[in-house]
Amino acid sequence: MPATIDVAEVESRVSAAAAELTTPEAEVRYLRSIFVPDDELCMHLFDAASADAVSEVTRRAGISADRIAEAVPSAIQRTEET
Repeated sequence: MPATIDVAEVESRVSAAAAELTTPEAEVRYLRSIFVPDDELCMHLFDAASADAVSEVTRRAGISADRIAEAVPSAIQRTEET
């Protein structure tokens, strides 16, 4: 049976940790989380200058990060019709 996760609580901790690390020179923005309960998987999306900054956010939020990887936006612009 998949683990129960308090999504709002995790997002609150991650968002607060990102805000703590944000400075005028180095912004760390928490964008969103995607939870996949059946796979016991959670992905957090950040906009940050470095993987080290994201690693520090996860440490401060008290969550584990098995992997931190750079993501690139899709060139396809999605609309509500597609």
